[in-house]
Amino acid sequence: FDRYSPCAPAAKMELWQMAARWLNTVGVLPADSPALARSARVYDFALALQDGVVLCNTVNKILPGSVKQVNSKAEKQFLKMQNINSFLAACTSVFSLKTSDLFTADELYYASNFPKVVHTISMLSRTQLSGLAGFTYFPKESEGVQNVAEEDGEDMYHNLEDLVGQSLSLEEAKVNLAIVATAPEESVEEEDIYGQLQKAVEDAGGSAGDEVYTDLLYKGTADQIYSAGSSSQDEKRNCVLLELQETERNYVDLLRMIIDVFVRVLSANAKIISRLECKAIFSNVEDLYAAHKKFLENLDRALASHTGRNVSVCFLDAIKSFRCYGQFCSDITEAVNTLRELDTRPACQKLLEQA
Repeated sequence: FDRYSPCAPAAKMELWQMAARWLNTVGVLPADSPALARSARVYDFALALQDGVVLCNTVNKILPGSVKQVNSKAEKQFLKMQNINSFLAACTSVFSLKTSDLFTADELYYASNFPKVVHTISMLSRTQLSGLAGFTYFPKESEGVQNVAEEDGEDMYHNLEDLVGQSLSLEEAKVNLAIVATAPEESVEEEDIYGQLQKAVEDAGGSAGDEVYTDLLYKGTADQIYSAGSSSQDEKRNCVLLELQETERNYVDLLRMIIDVFVRVLSANAKIISRLECKAIFSNVEDLYAAHKKFLENLDRALASHTGRNVSVCFLDAIKSFRCYGQFCSDITEAVNTLRELDTRPACQKLLEQA
C-alpha cells in the first residue's frame, strides 16, 4: 500500500491522513477529494477543511442539528469563519470537548496550527456521541501514531501556513477578477452579503451611531489635514501621512475606551449581563486593540524620521496581527442579535445607558 492511499494500513499513515480517512467514513469528505488522492499532501487536507463546511457537516452527521446554519457556499472569509466558530461551539456545547482540545478559527483558516486541527478531529472521534453514531475513533492506542506531516524528511507543517497564505492570495485575486468581469445582475448576491451585514449594524445603531463614531475617530482633525490643498507633492504626501497617523491614533484611543469603559462596566455586572453575552457583544476587541497599538507604535517610529519614511513596512509587519478582523467580522451578526435581546430587558437597558 502507498501510505497516501485511503486504503493504506493505519500503521503506515500519519495522523492527518487518518483524520481524512475518518471524515470519509463519516460521509462528509468524498472519495474524490484531493485530500484522499494517492498523491495527497497535508496541504490538500488543510484546504478541504478551511471553509468549515466539512467540519460542520461532520457534527451534523454525528448528531443532526448540532450546527443550525451552515454556509455551504462560503466564499467570503467572514462566512468561513462563522462556519468554523459554529463547529467549535458545537464541540463544547454538544460534544463536551474541552477548550484545551480545540483549535481556534485562525489556526484552521490560516493553517497556523494545523496539528491542533487534526488533534481536535481525533478528540471528536472519541466522544460518546460519535461512538453511539457508529463511528470508530482514531488513532488506537496500540498504533502509536504521531501528529506529524513529513515528506522526504521535511516537516510539511512548518511551511503549511505560507502555502495556504499564497492560496488565499490567489483565491482573492480570482474573486476580484471575477467581480470585474461579471455582469451587474450576476454580482447582486455577493453585494447582498455585505449589504445585509451593513444593514444589521445600521439597524442596531442607526445613522446616529455613525455620527458618534465619526466624532470619536476624527476629533476635528480633518480640516487641519486638508488645509494644504494647493501644496507641493511632498507637502501633500506629508498631509496624507499625518491623516493616517492621527486617524490610527484616534482609533487606538477609541478601542482603549471601549475596553476600559464599556467592557469593564458590563463585565463587572455578571448578574445582569452574563460573561458569554459580554463576549458575544465585544468579540475579540482586545486583539484588535493590541494589533492597532503595535501598528501605531511602528507607524510613529517610521514617521519620526525626516527622510526615507517607508510606511509600507508597517503594513507588511501588521498583516498577521490584523487577521483578528476575520474573527471580529464573523461575530458581528451575533453581537447585533445579542444587543437586541439585551435591549428587551429593563435592567440591561439601564446598565447600557450608564455605560
